[in-house]
Amino acid sequence: MIDLKLLEKDFENVSYKLKLKGVNERFLEDIQNLFKEKKELKTKLDKLLEKRNRLSKEIGKLIKNKDDKAKKIKDEVNNLKKEINLLEEKLKEIENNLNKKALL
Repeated sequence: MIDLKLLEKDFENVSYKLKLKGVNERFLEDIQNLFKEKKELKTKLDKLLEKRNRLSKEIGKLIKNKDDKAKKIKDEVNNLKKEINLLEEKLKEIENNLNKKALL
């Protein structure tokens, strides 16, 4: 089994050693691409979660002040939740794929 955390942390050195042991270079490139995609999705997900949390706090203030903007922001938060769920599913899929590759 390949240690994914170690491979992600120090890809160049670990992949070099794996190549010496006969691991297919294309296989390692696939893993590296999955790491990149995972990192990009995680960054995007973190930004969306931060925005959702900020807007959720704002909704509370608007409702307290009986502001009509609350409904519009609620709709935006609901859309963010849907997008967040999709990204979380993609992230899980990538992690599952990485785990399967690590077992080969």
